[in-house]
Amino acid sequence: MEFIRAIVKKYSREYNRTLKNGKKKKYQTEQVQITVPKEDNIFENDEIVLIIPSKYMNEIERSSDEINKWKLKNNKLNEDNDSLKSTIEKNNDTIYNIKTNIEKLNVENSSLKKKLKKYEAKTNNQEQENCIFSGKPANLDKIKILDKNKDLNRLNQENKDLKKDKENLKEKLEFLDSYIKDLKYSIKTLQHSQKKEVSILKEEYDKLKQECENLKQESKNKELALKKAKQSATYHENISKKLKEFILKSY
Repeated sequence: MEFIRAIVKKYSREYNRTLKNGKKKKYQTEQVQITVPKEDNIFENDEIVLIIPSKYMNEIERSSDEINKWKLKNNKLNEDNDSLKSTIEKNNDTIYNIKTNIEKLNVENSSLKKKLKKYEAKTNNQEQENCIFSGKPANLDKIKILDKNKDLNRLNQENKDLKKDKENLKEKLEFLDSYIKDLKYSIKTLQHSQKKEVSILKEEYDKLKQECENLKQESKNKELALKKAKQSATYHENISKKLKEFILKSY
């Protein structure tokens, strides 16, 4: 909706008419002129426009500004809503990756457990063989046993690290699940707020629209009254003219 400010000027003219009974009656005509600044002249020739008194104009402008504010706020809420949805999608991807990593760790952990059992079995068998064939193990056997013990310790440590990583990933997954729940709750809250504000905005718009319709109807009524007044003035003018002609002919 676009508003143009203009200046209203009224011009009036008085004249006398002689009635049938010979008496003179004074009449007054009134003309309204609306002046629009050249830089604000956006109108076409013979265009019908709505003219609103300034006392209503201020209220309409305030309502229009309020509507624009609500629109901006609604757009901001939509942006926040989209941002939250995007964050949830990213977190869902992160959760998927974490679950995939956990599955890989479970596979690696299972493989390490098998290796540990295998090394433990070999070590036990080697120790039993050394005890059977010799009271004291040879230096080479000792070195092998030490190497196997080192491998066993390393595998045990790797297994512990994997378990720790797994627990850390589970904790992170739980945190992300909780964070997503909070985000979903925030989205619902925003959507509820949006619906409420959009409802208020619609009510303001309907109110403004109704005011404009009332003003249009008021303007039409004034135009109709002015038209009737002009017709009446024309009628009386014709009657007066005919009366004068009749009087002149009579003399």
